[in-house]
Amino acid sequence: GRRICLAPTVGATLGWAIRNHRAFSSSGRTWLASHGEQVRLCATWSDRVDEEGQQLEHYALMLMMGIVRLGAGPTWCPADMQLQTGESAAVRELEQLSGARIRFAQPVTAIGFPRALLDTPLPEPSGIREHSEDSLAAWTASGPADDLATSIAQVVETLSWRGYPHIRST
Repeated sequence: GRRICLAPTVGATLGWAIRNHRAFSSSGRTWLASHGEQVRLCATWSDRVDEEGQQLEHYALMLMMGIVRLGAGPTWCPADMQLQTGESAAVRELEQLSGARIRFAQPVTAIGFPRALLDTPLPEPSGIREHSEDSLAAWTASGPADDLATSIAQVVETLSWRGYPHIRST
């Protein structure tokens, strides 16, 4: 959140979030797609379209909208949005999305907004300190690995401590 708030514009914030997506999630990807004077913030999260996948998508959707709202204002709503998961009454009935055209069961999750918003300056953050590039690099390196073997090693490392697991005590 701090790094996002320190970006000068909505576009810079989205660029940072897209570049660092893998530090937040080991699945899916995020990108911007241009469509004339409109831009779409797109994401794929997983192949899951069950209830748990739907909750993940709804959470991610609110984060995506939150970033755009940094420049567009707290009541901004996308005119058009699509979700990977199936029909959801919770989304359809959400007052904040009452003006949006919502399509479900799409290949990607996406929200559209005017290209001009990318250049919108963000308000000055209050009470946030700048972090060094070294601390950012260390934070990024601590994220989930991109390959299965290293991911397994990371999980094992979090479950291990000095002297455990030990063959005699397991």
